[in-house]
Amino acid sequence: MKKVAYPLLAVVILVLSGFSAFKVQEWKIEDDFSIKFDSKDPSGKFSKFSGTIKFNENDLTNSKFDVTIPVSSINCGSNLQNRHAIGPNWFDAKKYPNITYKSKSITKSEEGFMVTGTLKIRNIEKELSFPFTFKDETFEASFTVDRRDFEIGDPTNHASKELAMTVKVPVSK
Repeated sequence: MKKVAYPLLAVVILVLSGFSAFKVQEWKIEDDFSIKFDSKDPSGKFSKFSGTIKFNENDLTNSKFDVTIPVSSINCGSNLQNRHAIGPNWFDAKKYPNITYKSKSITKSEEGFMVTGTLKIRNIEKELSFPFTFKDETFEASFTVDRRDFEIGDPTNHASKELAMTVKVPVSK
């Protein structure tokens, strides 16, 4: 019986250790991240960002992003623009203090990866998919968001409707 049990145990250990090689890594977000938005008007960046990033390119099914941006961390270049951006006509930071993104799926793409999830701004949830890369322990993405989808600003306002987002998030284990 021992002659059969030991080799069987060895096979089970090898199989289980193979699964741990593909364990989804939980990454720590480094302080030198960059979340910028650009348009003809407005443009700026967010200075705070937190959340959970679990990612392993060999286990995309169990990888996920669940991140939060405090609206009050917006910086549009001047105090007047910042007060306007967090005010009730735009992001309304008092009523809706956070922007969140929760992934539903991550897939491999030709140039990197594609994530699909729910973006929540002003308590309005919209599905958003965008490409990203992961290289040298840094996630990078560029995509657009239509501010009208989230009732940001007066829809008749002449401000740009599309905000070009550029995200760079260095991480560590």
